[in-house]
Amino acid sequence: MAAPLVLVTHPSVPARTLPELAQWVAANPGKASYASFSPGTPSHFLGFQLNEKLKLDMVHVPYKGSAPQVNDLVGGQVLLGFTQLQTAVPHIQAGKLHAIAVTSAARSRFLPEVPTFTELGQPELTTSIWFGLLAPSATPAPLVQAITAAAVKAQADPALRARLEAQNFDVPSESGSAFAAAIAAESAQWARLVKATGFNAND
Repeated sequence: MAAPLVLVTHPSVPARTLPELAQWVAANPGKASYASFSPGTPSHFLGFQLNEKLKLDMVHVPYKGSAPQVNDLVGGQVLLGFTQLQTAVPHIQAGKLHAIAVTSAARSRFLPEVPTFTELGQPELTTSIWFGLLAPSATPAPLVQAITAAAVKAQADPALRARLEAQNFDVPSESGSAFAAAIAAESAQWARLVKATGFNAND
């Protein structure tokens, strides 16, 4: 299963588009920080990229999980950040947060009115949070094939798909070599950002 992240702002921020947000942050030095749901996550690195691409100077405010991150965004203790779709959507729908853009390649069906970063000219800010099944490289091929077949069958089950979609997750069909290629591509993307941010596992 997979889902994009969404860049949100507190309603007190007057910006409603990405260009407006960039202008507001630049005009209010020291006022805007970006919240992540944990250091060393896409939420952290996307904020770093946003700073980099828009030439901003926001400070990173790390949280220990999505719930405390979103609680402080809703409360206005921090004014913007990349959040998980599952946590943010109810607050966006209630008007407690404003969605600027989603990080998916195409618009999310859960927030169809919100543009993607690619639409806004920032395709580098495209990624998703995903969960997948992995096995040790020494696992016998017949066993890998059996596990893969079982997983694909489970993903096709209407009841399981409905439960995941009710939580604002998509259920992609990637498996095998396609899934491995996607992991390799993301590893290269994040390696640069890990180095650029100076992050290490002890942070």
